[in-house]
Amino acid sequence: MVHLLVQRPRLCGTIAAFDLAVERPGYLHPAGRQLQQHALEAGVFLRPLGHVVYLLPPLCLSEQQLEHCYAVIRSGLDQLS
Repeated sequence: MVHLLVQRPRLCGTIAAFDLAVERPGYLHPAGRQLQQHALEAGVFLRPLGHVVYLLPPLCLSEQQLEHCYAVIRSGLDQLS
């Protein structure tokens, strides 16, 4: 996923994590929660820890559902920028 707000993307199977490029990053930064709220409204569960965001989908997820997760994250990042 290439986006101006994404730093240090990590991927292990379907598990993804990335840092949000924000001013003064930290555990209590609200950007992760804002992205989480956007994703929840679209039915996608994200785990933000401050400026770090995790996607931990179940192993039974289809490729189409995983692509939906990525699209929701991308649209949420667009809203944050």
